[in-house]
Amino acid sequence: MVKICLDIDGVEYRWCGCYGSIIKSKEYGVKVGDVRIIKDILFYAYMVRRNAFENIFKKEISWSIQNVSHEKITKIKEMFLKMD
Repeated sequence: MVKICLDIDGVEYRWCGCYGSIIKSKEYGVKVGDVRIIKDILFYAYMVRRNAFENIFKKEISWSIQNVSHEKITKIKEMFLKMD
């Protein structure tokens, strides 16, 4: 499987392509429900995976979009491939 990653404003986003988690990142200070515009698409933090060493290691953030559909996921993947 090919790993598709993008670095945008110092944050590495990793393509997942699932309905719940379209992309993932690892960073500090993000809570469930936080929103972010990534390349003109509004994403929200769907899930924040905590770890035992939260102050040392970054949390894994699963980003999703409202009204997710196969067409939207395909469009986002094409955007990632063009930028890779």
